[in-house]
Parts: sequence; C-alpha cells; structure tokens
Amino acid sequence: MFEILNVYSFRTLYNKPYIIIKFTKNVKLFISLVMLLSLSVLMSFLFLSFSATDQSFVIQAQPTRNLSNFTSIEVAGNGSHSADLIVDPKTNQIYVTYVKTQNDTSNLYFTKSVGNETFDTFTDPVRVNDKIGEVYWDGRVPPEIEVTDNGTIYTLWVTSKETPEFPYHGFRTLKMAKSFDGGETFTPAVTVANKNDIPHANAFDSFEIGDDGRIYVGYLSWDAKILNNGTILSTDEKDGAQTGFSVSVDGANSFKPIKILDTHVCPCCHVNVLAGSDGDVYTSWRAIFPVAPNTDPEAMPVVRDIVVSHSSDNGLTFGPPVKVANDSFVFGGCVHVGAPMVMDSKGNIHIAWYTGAEDHPGIYYAFSTDKAKSFSKPIPVLTGEWIPPLRSDLAVDDKDDIWITWEDSSGLTALDEKWMFENTTANIFVGKIAENNNNTLTKYLPPVNTENAKLPKIATGNNMIAVLWNGEDSVDLSILRPNEMSSGTKN
Repeated sequence: MFEILNVYSFRTLYNKPYIIIKFTKNVKLFISLVMLLSLSVLMSFLFLSFSATDQSFVIQAQPTRNLSNFTSIEVAGNGSHSADLIVDPKTNQIYVTYVKTQNDTSNLYFTKSVGNETFDTFTDPVRVNDKIGEVYWDGRVPPEIEVTDNGTIYTLWVTSKETPEFPYHGFRTLKMAKSFDGGETFTPAVTVANKNDIPHANAFDSFEIGDDGRIYVGYLSWDAKILNNGTILSTDEKDGAQTGFSVSVDGANSFKPIKILDTHVCPCCHVNVLAGSDGDVYTSWRAIFPVAPNTDPEAMPVVRDIVVSHSSDNGLTFGPPVKVANDSFVFGGCVHVGAPMVMDSKGNIHIAWYTGAEDHPGIYYAFSTDKAKSFSKPIPVLTGEWIPPLRSDLAVDDKDDIWITWEDSSGLTALDEKWMFENTTANIFVGKIAENNNNTLTKYLPPVNTENAKLPKIATGNNMIAVLWNGEDSVDLSILRPNEMSSGTKN
C-alpha cells in the first residue's frame, strides 16, 4: 500500500505538523489503531478519486488495436519542417503549409494532394509569404492553415524583427495571407493587429474560421513601445505574458482591436481557438496560479494548468476561464505545450493537454457537454512515472469519433528530464475515442512514423485520417483508412 502511495507522490500527507499528547499505554494502542484505520480509509479515497471536483487520474488499462494497413509519404524535404494541414470538405484534398529553411532564411510554402483517393502525389510548392525570408520559426508552434466552405485558403505564421529589448526571439508579429484560386497564388500578408492597438509582440498562436466567415485568432502577447526613431522597447513588466484575441469580419483585410483575456499567463504555451456556431467561440491557454500562501503570479514556482474561456457573442466578451482539470502542475518554467480543441456535431468540446504534475504526468483528454462550464474526468492518453512535455492534436470525423495523435518519446532522447523542445525525438501514435465505446481511448499500433519524428497534426476526410509529422529533415504524411482499421486485431 505504501509503495503505491509513494508512486502517486502523496507526500504532502506526511509533511503536516502534529501535536504530541501523552496517554496511557492502552489508550495509546487504541488511538494508534483508530488512526491507522482512518488513514487507510483516507488513502483509499484519495487513490480512487484524487480530486474534490470528481476528476480522477487513476491510470486504467488502454485497449489497443493493430494497424493493419497505412501508407506514409514525404510531402517536402531538404530543410522542410513545421507543418500544418487541413482537408477540404468538398474535394477531400489535403492542403499542407510548411516552413522551409535554407541558408538561415525561412519561407512558408503551400502544397496540396493531387486527386482525392491515393494522396501519394502533391503539387509543386507555392511560396506563401510575399516578402522573402519574412517567416520566423523557433521549433515550437508551426504555422496554421484553414479553408472555408467557398474554398478560400488562409494561412497564419510568425515573423520577427531583431531588437535588443526582445533578445531571445525578437519582436514577433503575426501575418496572415489567403488564396482564392486553390493555392495557386496568395495575397500579400496582412499583420494581425488593429491600427489603434498599442504595440504588442505576438506569437504562440492559432486561428479558426466561424460558419459566418469571421476569423478568430488567439495568441500570447507582450506589451511594447515603439519610439519615434523606430526603437522597440519592452513594457511588459506590469502584465507579463497575456492571452490575446483578435477578430476579423472582412476576410482578414483588417482586424478589430486586440482583446486581452488574461494576464501573467504561461509565456510559451500556445493559445488555441475553437469556433462553434451561433456565436460560440472558445479559447484555451495555460494559466498561472500562485502557490499558497504566495499571491504573486510572477513569483516562482507557480501552478501552470490549462483553462478554457467561452464567448457566446462572436468573441466580443468572454466568460471567466474554467480549469479543464485540477492538475496542480507546479513548475518554475514553461513547457511549450498548448491544448488543442475540436467540436463534434452536437456542440460538445473535446480537448487534449499535457501536464507535468508530479503525481500524474502525461497527456490527457477530456470533453465538455455544457459549453466549457465543466469537463469530464480526464482520460489518460500517455502516462508514466516521468513524461516530458509532449504535443498532441485532435480531429473529429463524420461519425463524431474523436481522433488523437501524440508524441511518445519513451526510450528516445526526450526522455531525459532535462527536456528541451528543440531536441524532441518521438514516435507518433494515433488513437480513437468513440462515444459508443464509453469514451474509451483505443490506441493503434504500431506508430505511424517511419523515422524519428515530432510535431504531429491530424485531420479527417472521407474514409481518411491524415497525420502530418516532422521527420529529421522533412515533412511527412501518413494516411489511415477507418473502414479498414475497424477490422484490425484487438489486443
């Protein structure tokens, strides 16, 4: 029993002060027996529930299924990396955007599958950014791509300007471009900002497009000041890293003024945005909470847990952020991992995230049926005694099954507790969470990568699951067929 408790690190139970009172020998024995019995009951309760909010982190057996058939191809090589994908719902074509770095210069490219069945051929790449080299990549958050019902393609990426006040990554801004001709050409890039905004450095971003065409962009933001001579100063001492949010109502020709959803947030875990219907918008980020009795959110260490905030008026206002899980992840740095979300046809929200909580580190999944007012018990995706910060992604198919892909570095270089995002080496796994299977995660074996990999992204189409991943010097794609996977061998 004590070995099990030690694994789950219930050490705080033994660090409480106590009072010594002298009793007779018989009374001492009776009290000792009562205390042992009470402690056993308490430990059993904690082991089974672990949370006052009825969320459980007890690890359960994970069913697996053999992946009988899938194909993998190289989409782009020779310095290509940092990719995202989307499936056009009308043509079933796969659209891919990726960064290619050569001679220390990075550009953003677009390519798409030829045909809608085999996905083994892609078009010649088209450069997206109109100004050569105006793409910044630091190994964490790839560019993003979306397509509307009328076929307009949008891309979002980060650019940076060197300045002494922002010594590590420069003064970063967000750029967006679009294509009206299926990716043959792209419009000149537009900065995601409003002319009346005070200067901000923005990065760690994502975006989604609503049913009505509104474009929602979420990101981390830092206050800045630009002097008349062009010098850029950092002025983020007061609010630290902030959760920023911008909206375009004219197809990314312009953006409304920035909206700040939170201050003093985790400064390297990217913000995720989810657009629903009827004005519903959701934003997730890793919030910071002081560790009692401290009340300063900037005083280390702090709790770094994922939260979601909901807007019911197209992003005009947002409700208070809600914790997805009571992870109580105490850490003195940033893990560079956000929390992707998707929505099924019923309006349920599905989310995946990483926590480094000492007693249950790993990747987890949960869902909400009440517009992010509360979330289900976390379902373990990848757990163990030590799980480094690893990334995951979600997609939903036409049957409302949730597909998830994730990095697993077990036995590889990133298992070292001195983890850094740029040297992640992992296998890429795929799983399915089906409502008619009691929301149980089924893991498919073997992994879909054919070489050391990282940064997986996933999308669904007509009898097709597309998993995009970064190889050692390439962008690669694995195609799975759900109709064939359903007949695979169970383990």
